[in-house]
Amino acid sequence: MELLSKSTPKPFTAISADFQTAGVGQIGSTWVSHPGENVLMSIIVYPDFINVLESFKLQFLASLTCVEVLTPYIDKNELFVKWPNDVLVNRKKIAGVLIRNIFMGSAIRSSVIGFGLNVNQMDFPGVENPVTSLKAVTGQDYDVPALRQQLLDKFRTLYDLLENGKSLKELYMMMLFGYEEPFSFYDLKDQSYKRGVINDVLGSGHLLVKVGGVVEKYDFKEIKFIMDA
Repeated sequence: MELLSKSTPKPFTAISADFQTAGVGQIGSTWVSHPGENVLMSIIVYPDFINVLESFKLQFLASLTCVEVLTPYIDKNELFVKWPNDVLVNRKKIAGVLIRNIFMGSAIRSSVIGFGLNVNQMDFPGVENPVTSLKAVTGQDYDVPALRQQLLDKFRTLYDLLENGKSLKELYMMMLFGYEEPFSFYDLKDQSYKRGVINDVLGSGHLLVKVGGVVEKYDFKEIKFIMDA
């Protein structure tokens, strides 16, 4: 974001780190990473073809990028996307995405799309939710720089599809935890436990969940998934 404020980097400029001291996740969450063990990378793009009201298309893109990178190593039946920005293996978080947009009128002028992908880390101190890594799942060590390059390559391929009018939403929905399957959650709006089925994800990013015969609409941090139910 600082680089964007001072210059106009080329599209797909990627900035990576072996270690971070203040990793962040969605809306104030933290991201823990040991030095040299994971992919930590942000990619700069200029998606002015995306309307502000459809900005969640970038989340479709980013989540599917992670899925595409992981698919050669993990059975796709074990992979899920948890709305809005987590990628899970057997209900444990293996990757997260954080997107920061700068708007110009009704379009997105620029975006910084940050990826955190757990690769060789085996312990995650201080993390409350279940977390895993490629090594924890498969028992093998992986080349972090090679995976970083794979992620950038997959991102560019999917970005080109999106720019050329290909909708990635259907693929995202197919990978979405709770889509057309009952799941349990805690409704933070009315402080109650519920069970429902995801009906849709809007371009704005809002989640539609059918509870009984009623479709309820959730914004970020208004719903907490109960992953062990």
